[in-house]
Amino acid sequence: MKVAGVFTALVTPFTADGKRVAFNTLRLLAEEQICAGVHGLVVLGSTGEHQAVTPEERHQIIAEVVDVAAKRVPVVAGTGASSTAVAVQLTQEAKDAGCDGCMVVSPFYVRPTQRGLVQHFTAVANVGLPAMEIASLCDITLFSGEDTLVLPMMSIGATGVMSILSNFAPERVLAVTDAVVRGDFAAARIAHIENRQLTTSLFIESNPAPTKQAMELLGKCSAAVREPLTPCSDETVATLTAQLKANKLL
Repeated sequence: MKVAGVFTALVTPFTADGKRVAFNTLRLLAEEQICAGVHGLVVLGSTGEHQAVTPEERHQIIAEVVDVAAKRVPVVAGTGASSTAVAVQLTQEAKDAGCDGCMVVSPFYVRPTQRGLVQHFTAVANVGLPAMEIASLCDITLFSGEDTLVLPMMSIGATGVMSILSNFAPERVLAVTDAVVRGDFAAARIAHIENRQLTTSLFIESNPAPTKQAMELLGKCSAAVREPLTPCSDETVATLTAQLKANKLL
């Protein structure tokens, strides 16, 4: 799997009451991303509220996005867990569902030794699904996981970004990455600076609440998040509205 360009870290849209996944909306969002020209889709990362969905919802979220993508772009699923056995199971399920790769976070809370980390990632890698965060040291691919760092990282060799901003403004992120690819760093710098305040506003409260709020303001999906996340404050909504208007998105 080629990891380069813009991979959108998709939100998981819920119904307005937050009780159900809005699968039809999810399909529309995935199709919109592909039509906009992004190079890959990432489901069930932190932006996708992986911790807040049931196992049944997880299966269907992956299945729906894989179906929409239809191999036009790769689909990567977040399969990290504190338990090695659970991470292996989630990775196997993603592979069986047709995902092209997995995103594996280091085991959290339990603080394994370096030897334990090697054993953990080796077990996940043995499933046979390419992992975004496992690479041979002699052939490692750098990929930004932060919109505000896409230009600095691509300037030193990163191949692209796993973007949150691209959920509702893919063309703004592609303006940076495409310019770098063609060697036009002046244009990339201008686009990167233009995106900075908007991107920063997406983290004034816990991710992905501001991103979902922006998407609701743009009519793309409900702003609902699941507890312990909470809806954005009125102040944050006002800030996001102002940013969207300033960037001529609203």
